Amino acid sequence: MGETQLGRRRMLQGLAAVAASGMVGGLTGCSGASGADAVTAWSYRPEYRAAIDKIVAAFIKANPEVKVDMGFKPSAQYPTLLKTALVGESAPDAIATNGANGIWGDMGADGGYILPLDGKVQLQSLRPAVAKAVQYRGHTYGSPVQIFKIGVYYQRQIFAKYGLTPPKTWDDLLRTSRTLASRGVTAWSMPAQDMIMPSFMYHLAASSILDTAGYEDLRTGKRKLTDPDLLPAAQLLIDLSRYYNRGYQAVAYAEGKALFAQGRTAMIVGGSSDYAGFVEVNPKLDVGFFGFPTPENTGPNIAITGLSMAYVVNKASKHADLAATFVSWLSSAEAQQLVLDNLGLPARQGMTPQGSGPRSQLMNTILQVRDNPSWLDHPDTGNVTAALAKGGAGIFSGKLTAAQFAKVAQEAVKPMPES
Repeated sequence: MGETQLGRRRMLQGLAAVAASGMVGGLTGCSGASGADAVTAWSYRPEYRAAIDKIVAAFIKANPEVKVDMGFKPSAQYPTLLKTALVGESAPDAIATNGANGIWGDMGADGGYILPLDGKVQLQSLRPAVAKAVQYRGHTYGSPVQIFKIGVYYQRQIFAKYGLTPPKTWDDLLRTSRTLASRGVTAWSMPAQDMIMPSFMYHLAASSILDTAGYEDLRTGKRKLTDPDLLPAAQLLIDLSRYYNRGYQAVAYAEGKALFAQGRTAMIVGGSSDYAGFVEVNPKLDVGFFGFPTPENTGPNIAITGLSMAYVVNKASKHADLAATFVSWLSSAEAQQLVLDNLGLPARQGMTPQGSGPRSQLMNTILQVRDNPSWLDHPDTGNVTAALAKGGAGIFSGKLTAAQFAKVAQEAVKPMPES
């Protein structure tokens, strides 16, 4: 899901690694240089090669004294390849992280493999949720390249046909689902075989209650997902289940997304990069995007906003200063515009897509939805999705009550002391 699609190792800690299409080795031709004095870098998304080549070329044009050799590794093998290279002290100078766990995980700051970038990344220019994601234990470790936002996609033609508008409350959401069902329309794609998508709907619902301040309280143990006012988030999954696609408990994640892309369902929880996959299946697809509503319209709708890709500097680099110059530039306005126009959502605030086509219009809509932090971006809440994938499916079979489901989620939260 995004980018989605949502930070792939994190698709079972958030979303598992995207399968890459074959090994892509070697260096990009865009750097125009190689050698002992060049900054070496790795990316884990071979399918992003053309876009990343443009970004690297723009950096070299702006910084001709710094050369960059960019290598591409298959996404599915990237964690293993990177870990082997780090242990063997053969990792590149600049490293793409597969989500935020590359900042704080055992291949990041916790493993002692990356350098702080304090004062080198323009944190004040970044979306606040993402600025927090690249900071850990009082230091800045990464420069964000691409983010994801998760909300709800909807079929514009179906909504127009039945006079529907994006919901602003939970009651609106239920009413919209009920109206669609009464007209013979399947309201939701909700593939629940691996519980990834239901866990993200729960994440959205709980976040619409907590908001940003409440999430910080969750991280420090002041709030719990089992608090009485948060139990309705789990109950909402149950209440909406009558409107999910037929046989949803046995439907795989990719199959559920295909149902929506084919126009067979009206809504789906999705990430910003899912749009590319939808239109690949159905080039004529006409979809909109709305943030998840708050329970009683207590504020604007929200989207989960998190880190899809950042770059960090290898602590063992012999060109750390040059690598830091390259890495920090990636969150500059010039680089972030290239990200938005060629890759996905930028981490920097105030960016606007160029052009007026359907993709540009949709990306602009998504960017306007109010950010709420992704639980995947922080070690204290980063395991909730995996816990629900393993132990949460009973909410749909009646084996788990809403309170028991929330308990499964809460047991995966490991509050950390306030920094």
